[in-house]
Amino acid sequence: MMASCSTLIPGYSWPVAICLLQLHLFLLRTLPVYGAHPQILNTSQIFQTSENAFQKITVSDINGDVFVGATNQMWQLDPSLGLIDQQSSLWLSENSDCADGDASCLYPEDMENENSVLLLDSSKNILISCGRALNGTCLVLNSSRISDVKARVISENNALSSLGLGRSVVSFIGGVPKSEENGYYIGATFDNTATHTGLDQHAVSTKRLVQTNSGGWKFEYGFSNPELSRYTYIDILEGYRTDFRVDYVHGFTSGNYSYFLTVQPERVTSTNYVTRIIRICTQDKSYYSYIEMNLVCRQTTRRSKNYNLLQSAFVGEAGPALADDLGIGPMDEVLYGVFSASEPGSDIPTADSALCVYPLSKITAQIMRGLKRCFESGSGSQGLPFMTRNNQPCSIVTSFSVPDDFCGTGQLHPIEITYSAISRDFLVGGGAGHQFTSLAVAVDGEDTISIMGTSDGSILKYVVEPLSIEGVQRGYASVPYKHLQLDTPGPVLRDMPFDLAEEHLYVMTANKIYKVEVSTCAHYKGCSVCVSTSDPNICGWCAGSCTTEDECLAGGKDWTRETCSPAIYQVSPTSVPLTGGSYVSVLGDSLGALLGSGTHSVSLAGHPCEIDQTASSHNKIVCAAPTVSSPTEGTVIVHVNVQHVAGFFNVSGIATAPSEYMFSFVEPVIRSFKPPNGPSFGGTEVTILGDHLDAGNTRQISVAGTPCEIREVDRRYLSCMTSFGVADSSGKISVTIDTHTFRSRDSYTFTQNPLISDIKPAASILSGGINVTVDGSSLDLVQSLSMVLNISDVIYKGDCTLTSDMSATCLSPDLTSSGLIFEIDEGLTFDLNFEFNGYMMSPAGTIVIYPDPIVEPFERQVYLSAGETLAVQGLNFKMSEEMPEPVVYVDGSVCEVTYVNNTSIFCSLPALPAQSEGEKGYYTEVQLGNFTGQVGRVFILPRVGNPGLVVLLIVIILTSIVLVLVLLFLIRKRRAKTASFEHQSNGDLPTAESMVVFRNGTGSSDGDATLAPAQPPIPNSKWSIMVIANVIS
Repeated sequence: MMASCSTLIPGYSWPVAICLLQLHLFLLRTLPVYGAHPQILNTSQIFQTSENAFQKITVSDINGDVFVGATNQMWQLDPSLGLIDQQSSLWLSENSDCADGDASCLYPEDMENENSVLLLDSSKNILISCGRALNGTCLVLNSSRISDVKARVISENNALSSLGLGRSVVSFIGGVPKSEENGYYIGATFDNTATHTGLDQHAVSTKRLVQTNSGGWKFEYGFSNPELSRYTYIDILEGYRTDFRVDYVHGFTSGNYSYFLTVQPERVTSTNYVTRIIRICTQDKSYYSYIEMNLVCRQTTRRSKNYNLLQSAFVGEAGPALADDLGIGPMDEVLYGVFSASEPGSDIPTADSALCVYPLSKITAQIMRGLKRCFESGSGSQGLPFMTRNNQPCSIVTSFSVPDDFCGTGQLHPIEITYSAISRDFLVGGGAGHQFTSLAVAVDGEDTISIMGTSDGSILKYVVEPLSIEGVQRGYASVPYKHLQLDTPGPVLRDMPFDLAEEHLYVMTANKIYKVEVSTCAHYKGCSVCVSTSDPNICGWCAGSCTTEDECLAGGKDWTRETCSPAIYQVSPTSVPLTGGSYVSVLGDSLGALLGSGTHSVSLAGHPCEIDQTASSHNKIVCAAPTVSSPTEGTVIVHVNVQHVAGFFNVSGIATAPSEYMFSFVEPVIRSFKPPNGPSFGGTEVTILGDHLDAGNTRQISVAGTPCEIREVDRRYLSCMTSFGVADSSGKISVTIDTHTFRSRDSYTFTQNPLISDIKPAASILSGGINVTVDGSSLDLVQSLSMVLNISDVIYKGDCTLTSDMSATCLSPDLTSSGLIFEIDEGLTFDLNFEFNGYMMSPAGTIVIYPDPIVEPFERQVYLSAGETLAVQGLNFKMSEEMPEPVVYVDGSVCEVTYVNNTSIFCSLPALPAQSEGEKGYYTEVQLGNFTGQVGRVFILPRVGNPGLVVLLIVIILTSIVLVLVLLFLIRKRRAKTASFEHQSNGDLPTAESMVVFRNGTGSSDGDATLAPAQPPIPNSKWSIMVIANVIS
């Protein structure tokens, strides 16, 4: 009768031979990581130089040759790192020293030509090598023998040939539109050094290398149509190139798309940095499909740390265990990234790293979600203000469908996806203390192996474990099972390719290249999987790690393939109520029911724990905690003694949990809670204070008989969010931990809901940020208050601050991404809602949204003295009497507004220091809410304080008085001569006092005198008007 393995692996009934295989595979999937002490890397396969710093390395996919790019030099090596050929990267043909007429050209003897592009195009049998010197131009070399230089490619259009320019450059090979040839994708950080001034540098571009009829070589765009201005590149706007730095980290092609990974400022004016993924359709002729989206890497805890700086990336597959955890197939592509947390407000990485994992299918799903939101729903705007001059609303594209193979549209591009691809740290904090600089990933059997280089010159190997094991969230940090210390200083450089067989990695520091073995026994994490593996290395257990027999004996230790001891890695939970009934999970190696019959026992702080055989497995024991009479603390101990486990090995011994998993029986208690009441619509965050509130596995909270959603769990407090309650009702707070319920002494009360009665002003501008005063009742019961606008089914919120139980101050929301279109001199009216504790109240009224002000910049620098009136012209300064007045700032000081209407602002200049000749003047801007408009610069003139100037001023004043007196004398004299004329008047003519006398003529002595009404003074005008009379006799 055929034997069964149902007693060994619950649920399986295969023959014994198959059973043994399944047991081995099961063990491979389920064991946590062991740590490793640093070891000096011992390999004879190295290549080194003391003169030329390495930068790039790539491996031939045909013969395994290794190509290395360094400062001023290139090498071609065999797979064992033996030298085949070499070539200087400063090579120039006799007639190609520089592009004609290029004043920024450098000559070989003056430069350090660091390699920034090293592309091996096997389809053309060429190697393309580009450096930062010689205008970033490239050499084309025969990949069979790199000393056979075909050309240095130089073009009159340096934007085509300058592939190597940039503070960071990423390059890779991918498809191009309407062609079966390879294209070269280049992402480059703008380089504004004097060396490269005047050279055009595209942010991202696709190019092709073609051979001319004369046998030469030239670069072309992947596609170009000058008549329609369609090219395969995109640029950062000129005004942002210098200050908005985008660092390119990695690039790759997958399916019909090419991708870049970058680190860049979060926003145009931000000092916080984020990681982004860029996607371009390979068949896109104009980069219409260009999109950007954030990649987020976080800790696993609720209050998570953000690892915001990508350091290196790798695209590959996942092993079966990891693929199951990710919810993908074993052949699906996965993006792995090592990230560092940055120093605050900078792009400087710290020694605190994480490994985050993103299935490409899930990245694609988030991109499609964002594209559909824009193109199909018309929500939001295109974003990316550093690439497009007009942030166009998505609503300009109507009746548009986004297919799965979407390749962009000329109607609206580029696009910023407002969603993010998010991953948690798969090392669970195991990268703390390390700054990872490079990454490679391999699948070895059931395991996913990650190999990281570090800034201090180490190689760390981790097993990428699932974040949950047998339904239990993994709480322990991954530790490297192999830690190799290189014999040269770090950092390990980013390029770290596999050899042709994918059995070794080429690891590179600035002056040395190592060939490092990937697959060793060391990645088998527990004794049972180590001794049962069919690995060709023939692995066994050696004093806590898996090694070959030779490796073990060389260290003077005992090596075995016959006996294993149980091991405990994690206990969850580590405390339970005295009342018993809580289930405890013990994770480890060679523990549970899968081992078959024999001795199995578990002790929790000296108390026996009843094993649940149906819930236990080889790497996990689940047991029910007993009832105990008083609080107690102690260790977790597992005793196992089983012979001939599935014919492989014996398990015998006692395992004790690590010290961080000390176990306690405790008595949870509720001491108090706050607040004592809240509105009946719920949403109030209640904090429950007590002790041992984190005990057990699960907990449920009810407040006055209604469920309360748990938000945070700690030993001394719980927080939860109330749901709807009955107004004016009260009741106890109860907390149920596993099987036992604990209650508060006092009661919680649901009150009547708060109300809004008035809003001032009921107006705002597109940019928001206007202070709105809200009046109402019982507002002090609210923990969070926001004013809310719903525009085209997109919610925009403005934060509010409570000032009393009857009033609050809110900032109107920013609507610049809404795509609103205004008529001239008119606003748009919307329902205004308020959100109390997450609960949306019915509209509290309406609000009028006006367009942002438009400021006319000064045509030239303005010269004024302190205290004089500054005039600013524009539109939309005062579209409503409700709206606050704009504020004018001169060098950060307020210019006091004396008059404002819809088109003009007049303000009195602040008392700023006068400026001397050669200074630029004070920067001046207009602010209204979140809107800021640049006006120009105001030059403050010195006040009159020089004695010579005072004397000159007095002379001018006295001279003016004398001239006035003379003029009055002449007027009186003239009156006497025209007395007869005055007597003949009928009394309706203006009097002489209201007339100005003009004498008309063309140069003769006798002219005709005429009278004209004098201009009355302009009331309240601060401007003086000079009337000049020209008397010609």
